[in-house]
Amino acid sequence: MDTINVLHYLKHGLHIKALNKPLRHYRIHNGSHTHGIERRIRSINAILRYIVENFTASVYLPEGITNKRSEYLHGFFMAVASRYLNNQLPNFIKINTIPREEMLRYCAPLFESARIYAKGA
Repeated sequence: MDTINVLHYLKHGLHIKALNKPLRHYRIHNGSHTHGIERRIRSINAILRYIVENFTASVYLPEGITNKRSEYLHGFFMAVASRYLNNQLPNFIKINTIPREEMLRYCAPLFESARIYAKGA
């Protein structure tokens, strides 16, 4: 995963700078992770977990939340799952409504993360 590599480099001191010009062009197709909802949810969960497990809380928690870390993370993972369960998909994903039972199965990794963080992990 490219995102995990970038996060790893950032964690270990890579300095970044914002440029106001496009440097990458890509195409979106049905075989990409962005269109495979189940793979997309697993990837998002893995990226979020990587951030939580490898960066200090000041990187991913809003200011003033550090003393309620487990509660915040539980709610955050549940909110991400809720958006998918309510078919609030990114605009570039062009699929019809996914049956709720199927989406519940896809969201299982997010629910598991919410459960883990609710226990204070």
